[in-house]
Amino acid sequence: MKFLRSLARAALAVVLVVAAGLAAPALAQVCAVPGSSGPGSISGIVNTYYPGTAATLSSGSTSVAVGSADPRGSLTAVAAGDLLLVVQVQDASISSTNSAAYGGSGGGAGYTALGSAGQYEYVIATGPAAAGSIPVASPLVNTYRTAAATSTSGQKRYQVIRVPQYSSGVLLGGTVTAPPWDGTTGGVVAFDVAGNLNWNGQSIDVTGRGFRGGGGQCSNANGTGTAVANTDYRLAVGTGTINLGGTGSVPDGAKGEGVAGTPILVFTPTTPGSNAAGTVNNTGGADGTTGGYPSGSFGRGAPGNGGGGGTDGNPTANDQNTGGGGGGNFGIGGKGGFGWTPGTPPGVDAGGFGGMSVPSAANRLFLGGGGGAATSNNCTGTPGNAAASSGAAGGGLVFVRSGTTSGGGTINARGTDGNSTIGNDASGGGGAGGSVLVFVNNSGGAIGATINVQGGAGGSNSGGGAPHGPGGGGSGGFAIISGSATVNIAGGAGGTTATSPTSTADYGSSSSVGGFQ
Repeated sequence: MKFLRSLARAALAVVLVVAAGLAAPALAQVCAVPGSSGPGSISGIVNTYYPGTAATLSSGSTSVAVGSADPRGSLTAVAAGDLLLVVQVQDASISSTNSAAYGGSGGGAGYTALGSAGQYEYVIATGPAAAGSIPVASPLVNTYRTAAATSTSGQKRYQVIRVPQYSSGVLLGGTVTAPPWDGTTGGVVAFDVAGNLNWNGQSIDVTGRGFRGGGGQCSNANGTGTAVANTDYRLAVGTGTINLGGTGSVPDGAKGEGVAGTPILVFTPTTPGSNAAGTVNNTGGADGTTGGYPSGSFGRGAPGNGGGGGTDGNPTANDQNTGGGGGGNFGIGGKGGFGWTPGTPPGVDAGGFGGMSVPSAANRLFLGGGGGAATSNNCTGTPGNAAASSGAAGGGLVFVRSGTTSGGGTINARGTDGNSTIGNDASGGGGAGGSVLVFVNNSGGAIGATINVQGGAGGSNSGGGAPHGPGGGGSGGFAIISGSATVNIAGGAGGTTATSPTSTADYGSSSSVGGFQ
């Protein structure tokens, strides 16, 4: 109790310095049982993850509706006195108009309202999870939501995470990490240490475990039943065919995942943090109505902090390939590059817009936005069938609170780089850096860890000898800390392609701005 009270005072002091006028962060609201997990040799996945199930979990509630624990987590069951973290991951609303008003907060990108997205709080369980609910000691401060996608809104998701409370801790036996966000749970590392945390030269790594990149797919026709143009901001599958093992009839690239929802196609890497191998997955439902984003998951408009997909320069054949936009977090993601043209380059300026910035703060933290996919008609690159043209995933979230620290360590929450094995097709956008919160009750001294929240680079391509759209870079992330540390916040660089007498290697792609410490 004494530790958390003093930590609350330290946390409030940091908030006042970093952003005068902000309310005290939710992390300081509760009094758990410090050290109840005993001394900890901290490694691997330490958290248990529960999907939220309430359509509306209102402020003032004294129980939290949850589903079954994610089997990818630690599976330590919740008991009375356990500390829990409730996080609203997705809840933003967008305009889905097919114009520069798409998104709602800036030139074909963003949102009309954030809802509760990014809000979180710590609560104390007063009993185990039973009959789909966990009782908590104090009324909830925020309102949380879960909903499937509709014709007017992307999916909404909150998750509930069991947070270990170590009496002392040492990072041992490899990296502390989290399962990647899968549209329901994951992407977050959180633990408390009442006494000393020894970093021990080890790391916490949630690189590429945030919002997912849009899935790349190969197409050479428009079978959607909708008239298409290279000025479109969104397009739904409609009557078209997505053929993940060959060539389909849905033009344009898939948008990245973010606070406003999940596209109909996402890229799932074999190894988090790398787009070198993996698969494209269909997230289900009818695109634009019961699945994906409102009015469709394809095209250059950027929903929330997810990067826009490329709108092809010639969408009826999908053969003038444009790049995907980078994901957003503290900054706006970079823009995807121009399309190939049979005349004099550059081609059509219809690459995906970068994901919009989100208002990170001590009491509002976000997963890094996923990059948008590029357009492809030749199915080049590895992995094949245009999966290489997918957008890349953003970084995850880290919450660490400790009495003191010793030694040195690293926290990685970087965005993933786009794939660069592509020939004469376009490349996907980079993922945005994630978010990190570290509070140490040491009067503002060094926290002992280097923090990396850089954005991922946009994907590059050879163009097959002629320029095709590179991907935009992902935004840098956000870090809030109680003392001094080395914090790397650079945005991702835009990708490159072949040059020509009338174009440079960036070919209309752009880098993203850095994050914020």
